[in-house]
Amino acid sequence: MKNVQQEILTTEDTFVSVVPTRDNTLKVQNCTEDTGERVQLCKLHEFLTTFELTKITTLHLQNCEISQLPRDVQKLNLKRLVLNHNQLKEVPSCLYSGLEALQVLDLSHNLIKTFDVEPACSRNIVSLKLSHNKIYNFPHWIMTCHCPNLIEIDYSANFLTSVSVARKLTLKKITMNNSQLLDVDFEFFKRISTLEYLDIGNTNCKLTKQENEFKDITQLFVKTKWKELKVLKLDHILVSIIPDGLFWIVSLTELHLSHCELSWIPPEVQYLTNLEVLDVSHNSICGIPKELAILPKLRIVKASFNLVSSVDDFTNELEILDLYHNELETFPNSIERIKFVDLEQNYVDMSLYKTYGEKRDSFRQMLDDGRADGPRVPPTEVPSSDDDRLSSEGSVCGNDDFYDADLVDETWDYEEPNVNVGRVRNPEITPSDDEWTGREEIIIREKRTTKPWIDVNEDWIFSDVE
Repeated sequence: MKNVQQEILTTEDTFVSVVPTRDNTLKVQNCTEDTGERVQLCKLHEFLTTFELTKITTLHLQNCEISQLPRDVQKLNLKRLVLNHNQLKEVPSCLYSGLEALQVLDLSHNLIKTFDVEPACSRNIVSLKLSHNKIYNFPHWIMTCHCPNLIEIDYSANFLTSVSVARKLTLKKITMNNSQLLDVDFEFFKRISTLEYLDIGNTNCKLTKQENEFKDITQLFVKTKWKELKVLKLDHILVSIIPDGLFWIVSLTELHLSHCELSWIPPEVQYLTNLEVLDVSHNSICGIPKELAILPKLRIVKASFNLVSSVDDFTNELEILDLYHNELETFPNSIERIKFVDLEQNYVDMSLYKTYGEKRDSFRQMLDDGRADGPRVPPTEVPSSDDDRLSSEGSVCGNDDFYDADLVDETWDYEEPNVNVGRVRNPEITPSDDEWTGREEIIIREKRTTKPWIDVNEDWIFSDVE
């Protein structure tokens, strides 16, 4: 097993640390806060039978490369079982024969293919995490009345054939990014009126053939029953224009729309009076509307990698403003009141603001991406010249509507240089062989994208000429 940071098993009066070792053993450290006594090394099944573990309520076995759990685990009175980042190919059998008091189950980042059988803890389960497995069918037992306390589920990075609801669910948090969701799945989410957190976007590192693909995102906000939705994440989803129905969800506190090909933020954003966090980074937004700058509870605005050229004064108590890599030339005086700011890679000279450098450095400590310092170089304007194209009166390119670059590049009556000067001409070649065959016209017609400027009503076009 790999050496990883030790995980703590908490009890009422005991701390048990489990550390995987190379010889496939677990280092079990059973100590109190006073004595710090340690115990011997043992294998996992020996660990479960050697010590009195009835008081342990939380078991963490992360990054242990385990492929199965011993059945003795079912004897534990666990309320929290974390088995993420392992090699489990199926749900451990101890979940079917015991662990009825389990409330939190984390099986994420394993190799599980199915979870169709209802576990013994279904009536008490509160949080279920199944992300990054190979599950093809959404567990149907979740839709029954056998799990009334389930409020959180993470099914991200799995496969999905269909999902439907047969009863009134009380789910509050759903995370299903990269799960092959389609427009037909909107009804499942819209019928859950208790939702507080919904993430149906895609991750930055997309998984092949597992992305959520929505053709009409506006249908998600038609006749929804959400009254308590606070967090909505649609990252890496084609949105283009924020649907009007979204602004009716006045309970929203966080809205994440990064990498959505947005072109603007409509003034209707003023109706989201409870909004605290807005992430619209990596889009094509040209400006921050004044309606956004006056939202009373807004604390964080992330709009890096856009085309923002102007920003109004923020009258609210903004804490974070990220406008890295935009097209700002000036910035309002409200920067003095903002705690964390990043305005690098803009056209504005931030050396004029004395406290800016400290605010920028403090903000970047929260990030994990590398960013460059300094302003952007303004684009240089290339002067246009009449010599760049044929634009004199009477020329075929005198009208912009009929301008053709291929025609401009052509040289009329052009003759190839005689490279055979001084050579004896082949007597079999006659003057008729040098006659024009029309091949050049065929090549030009294939290249041309617009029709040449010719008056088709002129009679001379249809007359025979020598």
